Amino acid sequence: MGQLAEDARALMAATADVAGEKVGEARKRLAAAVQRLAARGGQVDLIGWARSVEIGACRAGLLASGDITVAARMLSFDGRVIGGLSAADRLKALLPFSVSRAYADLRRSVGAQLLPSPNFAV
Repeated sequence: MGQLAEDARALMAATADVAGEKVGEARKRLAAAVQRLAARGGQVDLIGWARSVEIGACRAGLLASGDITVAARMLSFDGRVIGGLSAADRLKALLPFSVSRAYADLRRSVGAQLLPSPNFAV
C-alpha cells in the first residue's frame, strides 16, 4: 500500500475518533439540558427564546451593515412585535451593543474595519 493510502486511512481513523468524542460531548450537553428542563417542571420559555433570537438577529444585521443608523432605519420599517419586543425595544437593546467591546471584537474577527459612516460628514 502506498504512503498516500496509509495517510488517508490514518486521517479517516483520526476523524472518526474526533467525531466520536464530539458526539459524546454533545450527548452530555443534551443530557444536562434535559435535566435542567425537567427541574423547571418541563416549562420552556418560548417568548424569552424568541426575544433572544430576535436580539441576535438585530446584532447580526448591525454587524453586516456596520452602521447603527442603517440598522435603526431598517428597524423603523418593521412594525411587528417579536418576542414581546417592538422595533423601538429592539433598537434600545441594540444601541449599547453597538458601542460594546463584544461588537468591536466581532467586527475585528470578521475583518471589518471601523470606518466613518458614509451618513456623517467627517
